Amino acid sequence: MQFVSRVGVVLFVLCVLISGLIWLLGGSFKVLLGGFLGGLLSLSSFNLLKRFGRKIVETPADPKLHYFVFIWVRFFALIAICFWLVFEQHVNVIAFACGLSCIVLAVIIATIYSIVQEYRGKEALDFEEKFIGWEDVDRSEKFGYKPQGKKTPFDEI
Repeated sequence: MQFVSRVGVVLFVLCVLISGLIWLLGGSFKVLLGGFLGGLLSLSSFNLLKRFGRKIVETPADPKLHYFVFIWVRFFALIAICFWLVFEQHVNVIAFACGLSCIVLAVIIATIYSIVQEYRGKEALDFEEKFIGWEDVDRSEKFGYKPQGKKTPFDEI
């Protein structure tokens, strides 16, 4: 979750910089405002959801109805704010959608990163079990040293 928040903040800053650049190059101020408010709403909503989700999970015996009510109220307030901003045309819709998608992209990037790390970790463990383990690395300076019961990559050549 911490990784998602960090990536979300980086994507938010990137979105604000791009929308600010578009605004400086002759676009409307609504582009900058849309990117900023969309990202801000997305990050704040995700952080509130994370905080209350953690409270729900940490105390399993307590009744949690008020947390669920708060989550639903937050969700409908977010929808009302987004509808008002777009309907009253206070923001550029495309920039606002890009800002709102910061957390979605952060979750996708974090998922891909964790899958790659898990795959690389599994692959490294398989290699370590198949060939010389890490505990044998320091002993390799001895000429002709071969750990007992383990193969080396050169045995198959």
